[in-house]
Amino acid sequence: MVDYFKIKYLINDCFYYEVLTNGRTYEQAAGICYEAFFEYINMGGIEAIIAKSTIIMLKYRHKVRLNMSDIDSMKYIIEKADDISERSFLNEESMEFFEEELEFIHEKLEN
Repeated sequence: MVDYFKIKYLINDCFYYEVLTNGRTYEQAAGICYEAFFEYINMGGIEAIIAKSTIIMLKYRHKVRLNMSDIDSMKYIIEKADDISERSFLNEESMEFFEEELEFIHEKLEN
């Protein structure tokens, strides 16, 4: 089973470390997270979906402009979430949080 909260924690920790300790902008911190979690992002499974959605949510929370790569990632997340049976990868508690993120991303993608 994939540890949804561990992946999110690691990305959030990296993001805020870069902002608070290294003085990076939110946009720079997001870029560093994309690089630091490249392996998760390129796995192509649920790990990639969690990593991409976490970074996008951080960017959105801090009003960082989403670029075309982010829009493509959002489309990927929605597409792959439909293809993957997440319930076999995530426990019930994780699934609730994950579904909320999917709804948010789907809503933003439509706007």
